[in-house]
Formats: sequence, structure tokens, C-alpha cells
Amino acid sequence: MKILVYDPFFSEIGHYYRYNKYILQMLCKVEYLDQIIYLTHSQLADEYAGISRKIIVEKINEDFDSLQIRSRKASNYLKKYYLYKHYVKPYNNIIDYINKASVDFVFFTSQGWYSFWLAIKRLKKEYIVSAILIKPIYHKYSIKFLLYWSFCNLLRKSKMILVTEDCYKAVLNKHGLFNVEVLPDRYLSNINDKYEKDRNQTKDHKLRLVTVGTISKTKNPISFLKTFLTLKFTEQPVSYLIIGKSLDETGSIITKIISRSSNVLYFDKYQTREAYQKTLTDADFIVIPHEEDYTKYATSGIMWDAFQKKKPILCPNIEPFSYYINRYKIGILYNYDNDNIHSVIRYISKNRTDIVSMSKKNYSILFKDFRFESVYSKFHKTLQKSLNINSNRKYTI
Repeated sequence: MKILVYDPFFSEIGHYYRYNKYILQMLCKVEYLDQIIYLTHSQLADEYAGISRKIIVEKINEDFDSLQIRSRKASNYLKKYYLYKHYVKPYNNIIDYINKASVDFVFFTSQGWYSFWLAIKRLKKEYIVSAILIKPIYHKYSIKFLLYWSFCNLLRKSKMILVTEDCYKAVLNKHGLFNVEVLPDRYLSNINDKYEKDRNQTKDHKLRLVTVGTISKTKNPISFLKTFLTLKFTEQPVSYLIIGKSLDETGSIITKIISRSSNVLYFDKYQTREAYQKTLTDADFIVIPHEEDYTKYATSGIMWDAFQKKKPILCPNIEPFSYYINRYKIGILYNYDNDNIHSVIRYISKNRTDIVSMSKKNYSILFKDFRFESVYSKFHKTLQKSLNINSNRKYTI
């Protein structure tokens, strides 16, 4: 059996890069898949091809780079609508290519953009889609209803919809989408952290809180940051580092807020993979201050990166954070009020050694539940169900 894999988000950075690589690793282990065609715009084509001999990388030349840039600059919904319509043709070309490909099935590793949802009507093959961002589902009763309708049309025609958390499956179920399965954002493995040996381990250093990742109106630390700045440190001081490229004017707002603070640093930039990994290693706590306006749409890739580093997490008491923190005891939840956040920061400042030690111990349970064998077993069964394969053969690891 042959399968074609394509990411309509065409992203080669951060979360989407990791997710594509993760899905390809899973697919390569499936014994009844003989060949995997990976269709990509990515400059990382050779890296993807190196995962397995099963993978054949096909590069496509449609130019989508300007779509990402222009869509961010579009000042209103109507301008974005016409912009996306303009890009339907390149997606039509890709769908025509897929229709001609000699494959049995198609696996879309993201749900793509509006342009893709319009083009998908041309597809003549069955497909699975990973709905890793379910934001359009919330546009049912708004001016963006057309986005909701097109998005649901994409999902309804899919043989299977994969989401990363149970809370997102529940949302899709409420909208009449029941062909949904949960596949974790990634698997976890015990690997040596090459940056750990260079980390400053002295007991008298400042407590280091770190927030990383792109910043926008719906994904930013402003609420937490304002509360942090009102806290008066009577004992050991706490530093707060924020690193992430701002996709809109939010970065300028943060810069103004911290202009008189000596405990907060903000760097408006992307990081290399190496710098990003070192930043996580150097942190005492990873602060993920995303509010519900963001987390109701998509899981946090940063959260899973913190998991892999076995770092304690500080985050709001909302899904999906609350599920992992309450179940595995690997961090601290806070509520949206100044007194609570102040109390939490004081608590971790006084007890950080015990909290870090306990979190690392509890991470062993999380790693057991999300080890490769466990995740792959679920993936294999889901894929088998989607492809209507009735086989008693055991999957191979």
C-alpha cells in the first residue's frame, strides 16, 4: 500500500516541523505501508527523506511564502477572504497532482488554510486530516461563517480526524463530527540533554522563569507579565525571560510594559533550534501563559517541549494544561487574579528545589504513558481503522 503525506500549512519551523517528522516516523513503522510519498515545499526535504527508505520526497514549486506574509498584513476579514481566494489556484494544482499520484490514501498533517478548503473539493482520493488547530469551528455564529462551513466540509469528508487532546475531540463532537480520534502531539523519550552540563547549578542564582514561542494577540504573556511586575520580592529575586518573535504589535506592547523593570528581559526574535533547546535547559520553570482564547483552539507545542526537558511548568488552570498538571503533578497551575499568581510565584521561589525534584520524579510516569511504543500502538490501530484494514498481524516496533 502507498500513501501520500502533505502539510497544507507548508511550514518548516517549530511545531509543524516536529509534527510532520513525528507522523512520518509513525508511518514508516507500519508494516503494510510499502511506500510513503512526502509532498513538500520545505527546504528540509533531505532531512525528511533520511528518516526511512520508505519515504520518497517530492518537491513542489507552488509559491506560498507570500501568502503567509500578506495574510498577516491584511487589515480585515474581507481582505483576507479575497487574498485566500487568490491562492486557491496553486492549491488546485497540488490537488490535481495528488489525484494523478499512484497512491491508495492521503494523509494531511494539518488542516491548512481557507484556500486549501476550497481546493479540497477536487480531491478524488480518501484522506485523513490532522486538525491541529480547530479555530474555525468557533466561527459558526459570526461573520466568518463561511470559514466554519468550509472547515467542517473538509473534516466531514475525512475518513478520520486526528486531534491532539480529548478536549478538542469533545468540541468537534458537539458540532456533529464524530470520526475523531486523539493522537498525542508527540511521543516522549529519555535522551541526554547536551546543554545540561553547562547550566549554572548554583543554589543562589535567581529563580529563572522562561516563556518561549511566537507572540501574538491571542498568544502572549501580557496578563501574567503585568501581575509579575506588581510583585515585590522581599527575599530571593525572580527573573523572567521572554523570547519569541512577535507576529503583530504585541511585541511593542511588551517592550513598553517592561521598560522600567530590571527583572524582565524580552527578545523579539526567532531562535535557532540549538538556542531554543539551551533556553529551555537553562530555565527553572517554563511559564506557558496562554489564555483560553488560544488554548481552546490548539495545544501548546511549548508544553510538550517542556515535557521532553522534564521541566516543571507554570500555567493557567485551563484545558489542556490542567489535565496534565493534575494527573502527573509536573507543575503548578494558577488562576487569573493577582493575589493567586503572587502566592504561586512566592511558593515556587521558596520551594523550587523540592518542586523541581518532585516534578522530575513524576515525569517518569508521564514518559511511560507517552513512550514511543504506547503512542505508536494507538496510531497503528487508528490508521488500521481508517483504512478499513482487518488484519491480525501485530504491528512492528
